[in-house]
Amino acid sequence: MSPRNRPFGTGAVPAKAGTQGKRRSVATRFRGNGDQSRRWLLAALLLAIAAPAHAVDREKGASELIPGAPVFFDIRPLTLPVIVGNRVRRQIGILLTLELVKGHEKHEAADKERELTDAFITELNRMYGWRAGAVRVADERLIKERLHAAADRILGPGVVRDVLIRQLIEQDQ
Repeated sequence: MSPRNRPFGTGAVPAKAGTQGKRRSVATRFRGNGDQSRRWLLAALLLAIAAPAHAVDREKGASELIPGAPVFFDIRPLTLPVIVGNRVRRQIGILLTLELVKGHEKHEAADKERELTDAFITELNRMYGWRAGAVRVADERLIKERLHAAADRILGPGVVRDVLIRQLIEQDQ
């Protein structure tokens, strides 16, 4: 049977020239020579041992390891409806991160996380109400401006350098 007529997935492959017509299985075809396999195994083991030594603890963050690195604070995901009349017309999900100004610590934002979330929900609902008739309700530039102003009211001016939108999803209902 020629290779073209052979059913797919039979597991047998044509033999190399000079092997007197014997067929080899797929497993033996892809097995490397012993020295090369041992080298790959050794490299994988060394990588597995060395990788945890360079891993960054997510709670500590990279800022403790790298002097002068910015401090980031993640806000819990927010999902809000866009209500027009008495019906939910859209739903918008947003993932935010606050970049703090150099010299400010993550705990400053963490201590006021509830107030920040409440202020952000209030601002987003207000914006979504204004823009409910627009083709795209969620305007990134407007969201960043309004949430930065809300963060300044809660944390004080000069604490938040930027509001970063990591993900923004607008879904029709």
